[in-house]
Amino acid sequence: MKNKLIFQHLPKCGGTTFNSILMQNYTKEETFSIIVIDGIKLNTNDFIQLPLAEKEKINLLKGHMEFGLHVNFASNADYITFLRNPIERIISFYYYVKRRPNHGLYKTTNFTQETTLYEFVTKIKRGDINNGQIRFISGINDTEEKMLEKAIYNIDNHFSHVGVLERFDESILLLQKMYNWKKPYYEVSNKTQNRKSINNIEPETLQAIKELNNGDFILYNKMSQLFNKLIEKEGITKFKVHKFKGEMKYYYFKKRLFRKMRRYVS
Repeated sequence: MKNKLIFQHLPKCGGTTFNSILMQNYTKEETFSIIVIDGIKLNTNDFIQLPLAEKEKINLLKGHMEFGLHVNFASNADYITFLRNPIERIISFYYYVKRRPNHGLYKTTNFTQETTLYEFVTKIKRGDINNGQIRFISGINDTEEKMLEKAIYNIDNHFSHVGVLERFDESILLLQKMYNWKKPYYEVSNKTQNRKSINNIEPETLQAIKELNNGDFILYNKMSQLFNKLIEKEGITKFKVHKFKGEMKYYYFKKRLFRKMRRYVS
């Protein structure tokens, strides 16, 4: 019997796009999603309080969650997640929040439309802004050193795959091979629009992001190196990635063309 799968969706790490792939391979009936309620809280307790028999019907648990929910299953579970360059993640997160006035940060912190990126990083007291990746994966709120150590321990002992957003297609092809998924085609979802690039960010702000996300940088660099070795070992070549992209582009071209034809006929 295969292990249950837990997708730990780290903020602004490609999770919405990846969710669309997961839902091609798991039914709604066997899936439980950790979601935000009223913009400020998660429905985690709804999952925890399910009867054990109902939990055992779940084969996919996904959402913005800290490490640790696997203990609620009677059977084994594997975690998967995606990491992202911390600077890119924070910039994307900031502009994502700015264009969503209903986001929980407006309700729970002093974030406003006038808040700068520098202020976002240095003054908004939220764990998903400072070392958010090691904080989620470690499941603890402690010193940077302890969270990093625990995050690495959890990855070594509980994660079947840690992808890298910058190499999303290679990650998807690896996961397809690991879990025997059908063609994992996708269209990018929830991409932050109208955001500055790293080259247009003030040096003072970049330095602040680096200092306050040092643990995330260490983990990202470590896992990126291991990821590069893994795709080489598994034979995920540039040619295979290029072929996958071409097949996916053709698939969505046909799908859109079919929709247009149906509208024309009707």
